Amino acid sequence: MTFEDLQKTIGIQFKNVELLKQA
Repeated sequence: MTFEDLQKTIGIQFKNVELLKQA
């Protein structure tokens, strides 16, 4: 896993958290 992959994963998780807050 590269650093870029890690950043993408964190970004996706952050988006999911934001969506959960709006729900």
